[in-house]
Amino acid sequence: MKMPPKMKCSTLHLMLESLNKPIEFQTEVFKKNGDICYKQPLGLLTNMYFLSHPLYAKVMLEDSKKNYWYRHPPYEKMPGSDLFGDENLFTTTDYKSWQHDRKVITNSFDSGVHFLDYSKTIVHLTQKLLDTWENGYKSGDFFPFREELDSLLLDIMINTFYSKVTLGNLSDASKTCRRTFPSVYKTATHTSFFSLKKRQLENDRAYIHNLIGKCIQERLDHPEEYDDVLSHLLHEYSALPKEEKIARIKSHFITFFAAVMVTTSSWIEWTLVELSRNPEMEQKIYEELEKTVGNRTPTYQDIPSFVYLSYFLKEVLRTHPPIHLTIRHALNEDEINGYRIKKDAQMYLLVSNIHRHPEFWKNPDTFDPLRFKDHPFGQETPSAYVPFGTGERTCIGRDFAFLEMHLIIPMILQKFRLRPPPGSKITSQLSLALGNRPSINHMILEHLY
Repeated sequence: MKMPPKMKCSTLHLMLESLNKPIEFQTEVFKKNGDICYKQPLGLLTNMYFLSHPLYAKVMLEDSKKNYWYRHPPYEKMPGSDLFGDENLFTTTDYKSWQHDRKVITNSFDSGVHFLDYSKTIVHLTQKLLDTWENGYKSGDFFPFREELDSLLLDIMINTFYSKVTLGNLSDASKTCRRTFPSVYKTATHTSFFSLKKRQLENDRAYIHNLIGKCIQERLDHPEEYDDVLSHLLHEYSALPKEEKIARIKSHFITFFAAVMVTTSSWIEWTLVELSRNPEMEQKIYEELEKTVGNRTPTYQDIPSFVYLSYFLKEVLRTHPPIHLTIRHALNEDEINGYRIKKDAQMYLLVSNIHRHPEFWKNPDTFDPLRFKDHPFGQETPSAYVPFGTGERTCIGRDFAFLEMHLIIPMILQKFRLRPPPGSKITSQLSLALGNRPSINHMILEHLY
């Protein structure tokens, strides 16, 4: 077996560009190195492999999934990594434990059982936010859309997954989450140089852990039956000692908070940006809404009628994947398309490149929602479209995120248009370790009526 080509860039360039311009860096890697390359950074014994081909993704995430584990040893000791704990769906090294926990949590994402009730909560909380926009901002006002949408998504999560718990001051909790989760990776990477950021991260971490711990303790003190994630987890871990039970569930909770801050927030922000860039598509969605729901508030039953909106949302995920990088650890030596994969290698799947690979996508740099009209994956190869991953590690909250987007976006478009400030240059911005959000915090709000 032969080794893949060596990456054509310095270690310093790799570190700086992957942090500051993650999507642009992925494009550069593909153009200079092709579908696969590797690098052994100075001072590290581990090889780093960078994959940009959909079929290589299939091998790593499906065909040989047992050889490519989710967690990689160098990240276990990274400052800030202890924010999430050791035993949750993202970080556990115990495969049987992961399977058990995923099965438990999946029950709370059963669309046939829970989504009708979840949708009512989403609509109610979204309407509250839109009422504040209507009464608090004039048409043409410059407003903090990111902050307000992050608070909405956090509020939705609390009121659907963890009913009947008290988070105290939701505003403080939201601000801390917004500050903490997106900064974990950058702070951890530069912790030797910016000790103040490290202290802020540690203080935020303690705040979030205490907050979630109080939620769990409150439920333990008042053990009424609720049909939510917290009750399911308490039931499944009932045999564990109290402290271990709280620590285990707390780790899951914090993971969910992080997922909201990274995935759905990215998706909704990029959707609003792309709507502003493509007003004719925005109008087409509005006309679809006029035809299907008119002036009334959308409901769960209306979602199948939002056909063009669904195409649009899928194209946003293709062009701006919320998780732009998938990392795995090669447990044993392997072969991918004739290339040698060394044992203990770090495997980096460059999702943005996969979503624009010219062998699989026609006009990959063109924003075209109609590519999803005839193909659920936008083209014929499922592994060329992986915004939520694929295989057994497909994002557990994927369907819930679709539910949110198919209700929140229509409700916004019924009343408002959001536009970036004139002359804004919007690029991808690193969020958490792997997230991708637009580099804009404020937009101009325009009232329709």
